[in-house]
Amino acid sequence: MKIQIKFAACALLLATLNPQLSTCFAQGSLTPPGTPAPTMKTLDQVEARSPISSLPYTISQPGSYYLTTNLTGSSGASGIIISSGSVTLDLNGFALTGVAGSTNGIRVSNVYTNITVRNGTVNGWGKTGVYAPLAVSSQFIDLRASDNGLGGIVGGQGNNRIRCVAAYNQLLWLTSDSGSTFQDCTATGNLGDGFDASNGGQAFNDCTATGNTNYGFFIGGWGLVNKCTANGNGSSGFRGGRGARFSECHASQNGQAGFDAGYGNSVSGCTTSDNTGDGITVGYRCFIHNNECYANGAAVNGAGIHLTLGGSRIEGNHVAENYYGIKADVAGNFIIHNSASGNTADFSITGSQSIGPIVSGDSMITTNNPWANFSF
Repeated sequence: MKIQIKFAACALLLATLNPQLSTCFAQGSLTPPGTPAPTMKTLDQVEARSPISSLPYTISQPGSYYLTTNLTGSSGASGIIISSGSVTLDLNGFALTGVAGSTNGIRVSNVYTNITVRNGTVNGWGKTGVYAPLAVSSQFIDLRASDNGLGGIVGGQGNNRIRCVAAYNQLLWLTSDSGSTFQDCTATGNLGDGFDASNGGQAFNDCTATGNTNYGFFIGGWGLVNKCTANGNGSSGFRGGRGARFSECHASQNGQAGFDAGYGNSVSGCTTSDNTGDGITVGYRCFIHNNECYANGAAVNGAGIHLTLGGSRIEGNHVAENYYGIKADVAGNFIIHNSASGNTADFSITGSQSIGPIVSGDSMITTNNPWANFSF
């Protein structure tokens, strides 16, 4: 205690003798410098987005827009009209629901580029869920279009579709113009085709068409289809236009053929089973290679592989338990390295063909012919 008192006395004496020393013990002004300012950015500063809280709504300026809740349309009107390019519309997980007499859920009104619509449901509209045939270089992501009076999602040139679903629409589908891609999309229960790419030049990967009343996939010229599935559609699972390519796809239980290959098509590494018609119906100058065709055509005398025209190469396929294994109606095809088992007729060949010998029987294979086909 005595030490503390002595220290305080000395400090007071020094401060008295030297005024500058006294400022060393000052604590500064207690008056605030001004009104405190916010230190965090607002949502508009982070990402400027415009809310949509009622319908109908027209987007007339580039920018980012989002739904704030589920919204219901009105008779005689579209839900959201996009009248600008460079627009992102985020449904934010909500639904745009139509009513009797409504038109389109989302409509792009003219030729615009760089439009993105994503993440939500568009259902029950009188016409089409998303009607954007004039949208160019645009994308549609994580959308579900169902129970609409016409189409599900209709797009334009150079569009991308990612994880979209079209279900139980009254006419179509998922459709788009040339130069478009479809990734991991599904079309089910639509009145019409599941996917309509009749304008050609489109690519499909990991997509599924199930239970549509017409074709599962209608592919125009030069389309590319990889690892896709068509099951239980009313017509053929896959229908190919000029130069279409199908690889590692599966077609089963369709009302006609699994694959209806047109002019210059390639069907490679695919499987077909239990289709009412042929496993693969082959048109003109096609390449049918390394496919498996099982139990097709039993009700209509169809074939695992059915050549209806000439000029095609049929190589390395396995056909089993179809009515016909490989059936050629006309001359002029090249048929080698195929195997057939358990068909009502393994090979039914009409006309002059370039064909390897058909080796049959259950004994040891003794042929040295490198082009041989086998029946067992």
